[in-house]
Amino acid sequence: MNTKKVLITPSLAREWLSKNSQNRKLKPSKVEQFKQDILNNNWRDTHQGIAIYEDGTLCDGQHRLEAISKAGMSISMLVTTGITKEDGVYVDAGSARTEFDRIKLAGVDGWVTSKVLATVKAMFVSTNKSYSTKQLETMLNMTQPYLKSLMLKNSNKITSIELAAFALAIHHTGEVDKVLHLIDVYTGKEMPKTEAEFNMNKLAATALKMKTMRSGASHRLKFLNIMQNGIKNTLAKKVIRYFQATDNFVYPRLSMEN
Repeated sequence: MNTKKVLITPSLAREWLSKNSQNRKLKPSKVEQFKQDILNNNWRDTHQGIAIYEDGTLCDGQHRLEAISKAGMSISMLVTTGITKEDGVYVDAGSARTEFDRIKLAGVDGWVTSKVLATVKAMFVSTNKSYSTKQLETMLNMTQPYLKSLMLKNSNKITSIELAAFALAIHHTGEVDKVLHLIDVYTGKEMPKTEAEFNMNKLAATALKMKTMRSGASHRLKFLNIMQNGIKNTLAKKVIRYFQATDNFVYPRLSMEN
């Protein structure tokens, strides 16, 4: 085997991809993630790269090559040639790192847990099934001023969807103390101080029912929508009898441009 750094142009990437006959199915979301990293200058050089079998066919790196091709930009990375088919079965045989694994390796502050990441992802609009480490760091930096205290206070009591609803309320209203008080009422730490705050008790009962229902992306979004409506009405001191989803989020989910 021989390993060296190679400047991989889009045309070279396509040439190697044309010899990709035995790899697993391509994951479009992974290709898109890599492509965005390249286009946004977030690509990082690591020990991982491209592997070529001794017969010239592609062993590993199809997602990286596809991303280079689609981005239309050249990237330098390590290329290993001369892999035998017998040795190729051991490529990528280890456990893949989770998003939480990657964010911890990046040295992010210890307050971040897997539930923090789930909460942050629920707060953002995205078609991605997975995020690059750089994207996760950006999302955490955008929400840390209020999310950190919210998570440290209540992370063990409620789900990431519920936490995301309260966090988005803080983000859009700036009413940190009021929302933190409402979450204490919601979780039973404090008693309601006004008639409208009894909404939180009814909202918690509604949430309990929703958490026992069948899960899925549409269900989670409906759950987030209902939570937001309950919080907004309570902040507006409106007493409501029951909770339902509306056409739009009253506290819109965030994007990288917010």
